[in-house]
Amino acid sequence: MFFPLNVDEQLVFFFTFHLDFPQIVNLKVKGPNVNITWLPTFKGVCNISGYHIYYRKVISKVNASQWNVVKVSQYNATHYNFQLQCYMEYEITITALNTNGETPLNRGKRWKVKTEGGKYSQNQQLGLQLMLLAFCIKDD
Repeated sequence: MFFPLNVDEQLVFFFTFHLDFPQIVNLKVKGPNVNITWLPTFKGVCNISGYHIYYRKVISKVNASQWNVVKVSQYNATHYNFQLQCYMEYEITITALNTNGETPLNRGKRWKVKTEGGKYSQNQQLGLQLMLLAFCIKDD
């Protein structure tokens, strides 16, 4: 006999049987820092030994640079924080590693993020530079 599943049961069913690669669920950007959070693969599908976080600069809408990789060796990791160059747009995705190899790079969604400035924004930095320049000219 078949019993219909409620919404919570449907989500558990979906993630139990369909999550065979990690999925990014959140990206937070603060200055040049990017904090990435992901759902791990279902542990019953394979024994995860770690993750690879891929990122690259977006040069234009049709062009991107080579992929860079951050290796996360903790099998139970679900987040990572790293620093990128300020005021740049990046594309980010994640793969999982196990004894059979690495999940395909094209399986997960690719997220785009724009990093911000460091302690001061670009306008604040320009203002500070102009004040310093004016101070130097005034003293001469």
